[in-house]
Amino acid sequence: MISSLRRLALTLWLSVATLTGTRLWFVYPDFTPPFSPAFGVWLVTVLHWPKGDVELALALCCSFVATLSLTLLAWALWRMWCRR
Repeated sequence: MISSLRRLALTLWLSVATLTGTRLWFVYPDFTPPFSPAFGVWLVTVLHWPKGDVELALALCCSFVATLSLTLLAWALWRMWCRR
């Protein structure tokens, strides 16, 4: 029971944080690093997205990777702190 609740909480956290990061990407475009157009086209080709959604695909993927990385880092630090 607790395991399924943790999975649900993690899924909700990753979804909401990714969408929030994507929204911030579009509201503050100067805050994010610039990417080459070729990378965006490659990403859309790999994901099989429509050609018009290059910015959305790039923002969603980068936001997800950043959210997942920070979540795993926080989890590892939490485990390290609790083992003391």
